[in-house]
Order: sequence, then C-alpha cells, then structure tokens
Amino acid sequence: MFTFEGGSGKIIDQAMDRYEKKFGTGFPLYEHIDITRSDQYDFALKGAERLANWIDGLIKTNTPAPKPADYDERIY
Repeated sequence: MFTFEGGSGKIIDQAMDRYEKKFGTGFPLYEHIDITRSDQYDFALKGAERLANWIDGLIKTNTPAPKPADYDERIY
C-alpha cells in the first residue's frame, strides 16, 4: 500500500495526464517512484512537484521517460 501526502495525488495525476496526451502512453510511475518519495510518504508533496516538473520537461523536449521493456508485464 502506498502513502500519499495531501495534494500529491492530484499533482501526479494531472502530470501523468499531460504525459499521456503528449506521448499516447501511460507514464511509468512505479519505475520512477524514487522521485516522489520522502522519509514519510511514497508520494510526498514536494516529490509530486519534482515529478510534475520532470514530466513537463520531458514533454517540452519531446523525450519519453525511460521505461523497461517488461514494465507493463510487471505486477506492482
């Protein structure tokens, strides 16, 4: 079970929606969860903002996030 700091889920969802609209595929969140993590939360507010900024940079440069070939087959 993942822990969310208040407001982080909305920031992450909105950033992932922007990513999907740009690249036509879902963002590999669990591969990059280290960006969002803090000592207390899996999805911290500051981490969500870092992730959103990174996703916006990927969109701006037209560079999809790294995603292992077997990512979609994994069970999380």
